[in-house]
Amino acid sequence: MWGGPGQSVHVEKPAGAGISTVLGQQLARVDYARPETWSFFFAAQVVNYVGIQQSFVDVTFDLTIGLGRSTQVIRSFEHYRLAIGAGAQPNQLGELVYSTEVTGPNRRFDDATPADNLIRDFCAQSINLTANFSIDTPTAAASCDVLLQAFFAPRSHIRPEWFKDGNFPGGENAGL
Repeated sequence: MWGGPGQSVHVEKPAGAGISTVLGQQLARVDYARPETWSFFFAAQVVNYVGIQQSFVDVTFDLTIGLGRSTQVIRSFEHYRLAIGAGAQPNQLGELVYSTEVTGPNRRFDDATPADNLIRDFCAQSINLTANFSIDTPTAAASCDVLLQAFFAPRSHIRPEWFKDGNFPGGENAGL
């Protein structure tokens, strides 16, 4: 199974939850039988807000990948900053912000230019993705609802049994 029903979730800062709020949500958990190269799609969309004149919604996607017994946690693998309220250009209510690639860090500490390190896929056997949604609101009575999405798919899906004497035990004979 490449994910679960948690790939699209609404995260809400309810009224009364405090002026500065951070909420976390697990979006995907993948446990695959062997290493694979994975493509990804991340998205965020402000669905509704009440009582906010102007603020920013920050969404960070934290990625944990594993291969065998090794794991690596990559904090803020992707980050969106969405403006809401009066003068919220360019992120208007309902606008979907998405990405299929992220910018990795500079490879040299003395490199003053922005990173030229685009990541479009990664190798892993297990994937865990959480998203953190934070907002600073002028009053505790303000509320904000954000839709967060994450999808993963293997770059190629070649199964070892496809090459076993032409026998497809998974019910895939004759294109079924």
